[in-house]
Amino acid sequence: MKRRQEELGKIVMADPDVATIAMNIGGSGRAGNNGNMFITLNRETNARQRPTDHRPPSPQLEKVEGARLYMQAAQDVRLGGRPTRTQFEFTLQDANLAELNEWAPKILAKMQTLPELRDVATDQQTNGTTVELRSTATPPRATASSRN
Repeated sequence: MKRRQEELGKIVMADPDVATIAMNIGGSGRAGNNGNMFITLNRETNARQRPTDHRPPSPQLEKVEGARLYMQAAQDVRLGGRPTRTQFEFTLQDANLAELNEWAPKILAKMQTLPELRDVATDQQTNGTTVELRSTATPPRATASSRN
């Protein structure tokens, strides 16, 4: 992940409108396969751009294998309880996990075809590996007799 993020960072820094970048991987309750990149534009760029003009600075970003950069403008007020890949979030819930896993990809695919939406993504990870930890040992308890 570090190598991919550094590759994205080099492409972003090659844009003459970019002054600085800062990057991190994981953190804020996110997995190690997610990162953040904070981009500061040059003062002249800030003056001439509209606040909503946050398209990726280079088509080269799309060529970085195994990584995708989603751009969103900084907001004065942010709604929601967790960081997201995109500026807006749509949450799909279902009490039936099998039904959710069937319909979520269908809805995602349809939303990705809508021209009024861009950078449509999902944070659903159904093919990941999971580990279940169980402890069969009982931790020792301190008793009055053991202290004497």
